[in-house]
Amino acid sequence: MARTSLTCGIAALSALATAAHYHVDPDVASKTAKVTLTLDQGQTSTAFHMPAWLPGDYELFHYGKKISEVSFLRDGQPVPSQHTDTDPDLWTVPSGADSVSYRVVESRGNFSPNLRIRSDEVFINGGGVFGWFDGHQRESQKLTVTNVYGPGARAATPLPMVAGKWVAKDYDHLLDSPFVFGMTVKTAQVKLGSRTVIAVGYGLATRIPADMSAFAKTGAMAAEQTLKLVGDLPWQEYRFYFDFGGGGGGLEHLEATRIGTGTSDPRQMAGIIFHEFFHCVNVKTVRAQPLGPFDYTKAAKTSTLWWLEGVTDYYADVLAMRAGLSTPEQTLQGLFNSCDSLNRSTGAQKVTASEASLKVWDVRGSFGYGGLSYYSKGAVVGHALDWAIRAESQGKHSLDDVVRQLYKECHGGPGYKDTRIRELVVQYGGPKLGPLYDSWVDGLAMVDCRLEAGAFGVELDGTIGRGQTPSEAAMLRSWSQGVAYSGSR
Repeated sequence: MARTSLTCGIAALSALATAAHYHVDPDVASKTAKVTLTLDQGQTSTAFHMPAWLPGDYELFHYGKKISEVSFLRDGQPVPSQHTDTDPDLWTVPSGADSVSYRVVESRGNFSPNLRIRSDEVFINGGGVFGWFDGHQRESQKLTVTNVYGPGARAATPLPMVAGKWVAKDYDHLLDSPFVFGMTVKTAQVKLGSRTVIAVGYGLATRIPADMSAFAKTGAMAAEQTLKLVGDLPWQEYRFYFDFGGGGGGLEHLEATRIGTGTSDPRQMAGIIFHEFFHCVNVKTVRAQPLGPFDYTKAAKTSTLWWLEGVTDYYADVLAMRAGLSTPEQTLQGLFNSCDSLNRSTGAQKVTASEASLKVWDVRGSFGYGGLSYYSKGAVVGHALDWAIRAESQGKHSLDDVVRQLYKECHGGPGYKDTRIRELVVQYGGPKLGPLYDSWVDGLAMVDCRLEAGAFGVELDGTIGRGQTPSEAAMLRSWSQGVAYSGSR
């Protein structure tokens, strides 16, 4: 096929002094890609790395094991390098190099492909594809990709284009910006004030009746509810990458998410759409200190993945309810069922939420440690903390306040210390919340999500309205609609 350089009508970024240029040359027949990384003229480095892991996937994959045919140049001439099994992600170049080329095989993490090459498209998630030269990670990076698909191929990426090249502000930005190119790409967008929500369909998107405008509208509902909750959104454009027919699950990115789907009805995917979108607040902005700026050479350990993943699950349910995609009764029944299931599990009787978070690196799957999912435990704890804060503060505060304050503190900052969540829970809920937090997060106490149900006039089976007082109705309305409490107790 004809091989021409890509062009794309993405809004231009002001010119930046770039440190490195990445070029990806996909080979459809072998399902591999040759990657060439070249430093700007006059720059060299004595060490080249591949990531050991990638953001959002808390497992060591050692992507140095996924590349071959590694060769280094300096001033156009080959230079020797050293590579040992003791660190499969590191190559040292004693005399210094200004360029490296290598071949990447297809791979995936737990929740997303890293490189996938088909006869009609290529998808790139940078963690398994792009390495870096020491000393140049914090400078801007350029990217080009060979067009092996010919006329009609389209690209979708959060990276803006400048002078025919996509430009990332730094290495973190490059790794966290999914890229899909080929004949399968179809898009639709929805405006949300001055912001834009974009749905990108690929994979089997052109073969099934996938209405991307419907997917964009559902994504915009998640954005709208998150904006109402937090009061801000950390982006101007956000992309939902819907991988039709691709592996299930989703992976959050800085200004995007990749979601595998087998349905053409976005309402059936509301849970994962709202979950992955909420990560732009809770993980990408509200984050533990080890989760940015990243050190890709070692595990980024935090005891609060129960908050970052599990509480995100909780808010996915709550925000979908506030958007009208479920009723309060349906949402409550689902939350109560999750609570009952958790309390019956063996893992919850042996492993704490903080331990499941901290030790997830010791096991495979990126879901938790010791049989306890920090998704499930965190969602249940989030629900219980929210209702306890509301009850103890007489409706003046909620977990929403904790989210907003963390966003304010972390936006543009270094991230929170693991102890900060407890401090804010007590600040908004009062002294009783300290022991509750300790028993639910750092202890093995059973989490009873019905504990505060009486303050909302909710029956044990999740039904509402049997003798509910006006004050109880106001408390429930504050939770289910995200409005200020207007009752008296």
